Amino acid sequence: MNFVRNFYKSIKGSCVSFNFYKHIAKQPVKLSFFYLLLLTATVTFFSVIVIYFSIFFDIRPFLKELAVIFPDCIIKEGVLQYTPEKTISVYHPPFALVLYPGDKEQEIESFYRIYNARKFFVLTKKEVIIRDTAATIRISWKEFTSITGIYKITSQEIAFLRNAIILLMAPFSFGIFVFFFFWSFFQIVYFCAFGYLYSRIAETRIPEIYKTRFYEIFNIATYSSTPAVLLLLFIYFFIHLGNMALDIDYIHFIYMLMFASFFIGGYSAYKKSALKHLKDKE
Repeated sequence: MNFVRNFYKSIKGSCVSFNFYKHIAKQPVKLSFFYLLLLTATVTFFSVIVIYFSIFFDIRPFLKELAVIFPDCIIKEGVLQYTPEKTISVYHPPFALVLYPGDKEQEIESFYRIYNARKFFVLTKKEVIIRDTAATIRISWKEFTSITGIYKITSQEIAFLRNAIILLMAPFSFGIFVFFFFWSFFQIVYFCAFGYLYSRIAETRIPEIYKTRFYEIFNIATYSSTPAVLLLLFIYFFIHLGNMALDIDYIHFIYMLMFASFFIGGYSAYKKSALKHLKDKE
């Protein structure tokens, strides 16, 4: 219980007080590394909960409806073929899929306006179009078959995918953990380089013996990443559980700005305290 309480205090302290950084700057690096592991595990846990929520209430109902009306299709020589050739649509917010036998851009654009879904799939005879709030991706059926090895799409396979998607969550969750840990670690290393340069400039007139060491910068950078990471998690919740469209580059800019702000604030508080302590000793 103390372990959980201390972890919670570290999260709270790194977010609400720059004075917190005075106490963790000189701790062993292994404690900061362990904190990063725990923070990554916590973010992964809540992210997976959101994904499970989306699977049960969005993806599985969407696939269930799709399996009922979807015709058996084959991909032959880069062309999607099915009979009878007619427009078929399934809409279950936030997803929509249209099976469209034509290739007129005006018709395709009209589908977007009609359904206004956050995740939109259009399957034409020559390509599959994936559109969300951030971007539109077009993949020809030739590329699709070369990447996936799939040459037919049937209602039975869609029903199987609906049931199998839960089983895929275990390796997917582990993948999220590994990705987010290394992503966070490299972000921290990046800020360590920034912080080391910042400290060299800020401490130009300070004797070498009193200058901030690299491991202290690493500790401060690790904990100062917490507010930015929690902000990303908060935005992630809104994107997936609400109906909110945000530009990814814009989010990353806010993340970097918040990371830098807390790092500079934490570093300044620590350095001010360390220099005062050294002056008192003298």
